[in-house]
Amino acid sequence: MTDHSTDDDTLLVTFDEAARLLSVSVKTVRRLVAERTLPKVKIGRSVRIRRSDLERLVNTKEPW
Repeated sequence: MTDHSTDDDTLLVTFDEAARLLSVSVKTVRRLVAERTLPKVKIGRSVRIRRSDLERLVNTKEPW
């Protein structure tokens, strides 16, 4: 069964998609994840990022 919910907490994106949404390189997204500035979600061997975490990162007033 597939959940077609549009809730940002359940919407997961790849590193490539996250980079496009943030207008940065994939390398920058990987660095943010490595620094734990941007949380990751592991699903088996795949790693994804919650869209809500991307929005939280963009809306934060603190510098990266």
